[in-house]
This record gives sequence, structure tokens and C-alpha cells, in this order.
Amino acid sequence: FPVTILGQQVTPEKLQQILTNLDIKSEFSANKNSEVPLEEFRRQIDRLDYELLQLLSLRSNIVQKIAATKVENSITALQRHRFDQLMKERIESGKSLNLNTQYVKEIFDAIHEESIKQQTEFFEVKKNQ
Repeated sequence: FPVTILGQQVTPEKLQQILTNLDIKSEFSANKNSEVPLEEFRRQIDRLDYELLQLLSLRSNIVQKIAATKVENSITALQRHRFDQLMKERIESGKSLNLNTQYVKEIFDAIHEESIKQQTEFFEVKKNQ
């Protein structure tokens, strides 16, 4: 007999069709040959992730130099016009590399937020010296 929920019915035949069309995935493949290319791809990703971390560290070092220059010249940590221009350029660069605009925006929002945090902390240290 059909099951009625909020005016919608699923007949036994429709339920069977739904269940038949389910694409159930598992965490591991029964095909052990799939592990070889996956492991190589994972090694490549691991190397790229490490390179990203190294670049973020280098960027952080430059942010400290920027903060010192801003302190010497009484410039605020956040320069809205610079941020807006940066985001526009990064999003355009991301588009040219076929990256999702929201993905690029979220990444650079997080990077910039950390930059402002580091600069603000630097300002506080200098103020208290």
C-alpha cells in the first residue's frame, strides 16, 4: 500500500526504483588497483600542501615587515582600498585559472584576516614597549 507523507505518495514500485538508483559509495574500494594512482595523487597533494604552508610562512614574514612600516608611518592595519583592490585582482586571477570565485574569496578573506590579526598584534607589542 502507498505511504502518504504531506500529500506525497511513494508506491512500492517507486520505492524499488529509488533504491535501485541509489549510488552507495564506500570509504574503500574493493578494486585494489585503484589504490596505486590514489596514493600517487595523494603524495602530490601532500607536496602541494607543504608548499602552500611554506608560502604562507613567507607571507607572514612579509606581513611583519609591513606592520613595522605601518607603525613607523602611523598607518592603520586595515587599508580598505588596498583590500578591495587585492580581492578584485585575486578573484580575477582565480577566474583565469578556472577556480571558483567563492573559493578564491574565502581563501583570501582568511589570509587577509590573519594578516590584519598579525599586524594588530604587532601594533600592540610596539605600543606597550
